[in-house]
Amino acid sequence: MFMVRNRNHGRSSSVLRISLVFGFRQEPTRVAFHRCDPFWAAFAHPRCYRIACQAINLTQRNWAQLGDRYVTEQIYVHTKMTVVDDLYAIVGSANINDRSLLGNGDTELAAVVMDTAEAAMTDMGQGIRCVTRKFARELRIKLWKKHLGMLVDESTTGVQKEGAPPLGIKLEQPLAKESINGIQGQAIVNRQAYNRVFTHTPRNEFGTLQEGRKNYPPLTHQVKKYSVNGTPIGEYGPDGTRRDPYILVDEAIGQQDFSKLPPLQLAYMDGHQHNIQAASKELRNTIKGFFVEMPLDWGRGEYKTPRAPGGKSTLVAQEYQHRTTQAG
Repeated sequence: MFMVRNRNHGRSSSVLRISLVFGFRQEPTRVAFHRCDPFWAAFAHPRCYRIACQAINLTQRNWAQLGDRYVTEQIYVHTKMTVVDDLYAIVGSANINDRSLLGNGDTELAAVVMDTAEAAMTDMGQGIRCVTRKFARELRIKLWKKHLGMLVDESTTGVQKEGAPPLGIKLEQPLAKESINGIQGQAIVNRQAYNRVFTHTPRNEFGTLQEGRKNYPPLTHQVKKYSVNGTPIGEYGPDGTRRDPYILVDEAIGQQDFSKLPPLQLAYMDGHQHNIQAASKELRNTIKGFFVEMPLDWGRGEYKTPRAPGGKSTLVAQEYQHRTTQAG
């Protein structure tokens, strides 16, 4: 997360406005919003609020070749880190909420780092200037390089090493239009490439969260079959030897087998095998870095309510209210 503080006539205030957010969410969990939360509009300068809206739907993904197959998975980033103004850095296990930070909830640890080196008034882009310091600024730039593929090992079979930021992204100016549009633009290009090659990656066309899983091979079990096309198997074979009067066949049980890999899109299949050459060419030539646009309409038709904790048929709050009413 990268933030820029609200400034009034050159003086710093304690109000933070989100300028660029890299949100990482586990894919089975649907993103709960389709637009920026109006809450932030009350604190953010309109221009920076619009910038936040442009870059909020990002996640990360990688791909790899495993033998004669291609796979992809989301990178689930669980770290808690905030860089403010390229001036302060918060690093640790604490979430940015009362439960972690007040000291009477979860046991957490976080360090707020603000060094004294290389303090300077810095142009962050779009006319926004603020004081930056060495540690926070270099940390943010190094993280951007990592996410943009510039620190990838040369020998990897997944996201390839990039020599420079794609689409004119300015590492030194995180709020420049080229940076905002470049990151979001490359994330869209990456997402489209993954969807062209793979059949199960989340996308807006999937109305339910489970839809992509249907592309995995079916889970089967063996059943006894006593006839073929209406003809009994019989206890004796053509040579007169005794045998079992049935054969074992695989029968789908209505579930998917997630221990096996799903097929790629038809253009990247060679019969029942992955077309390594075609898939490799598409992924290597198109995908740059790890950012992927998160499809915010994925699962939009999901209306099933999850079961209540403990298998109860009522909400926990309603159950608690019922018990307290009876006790009173």
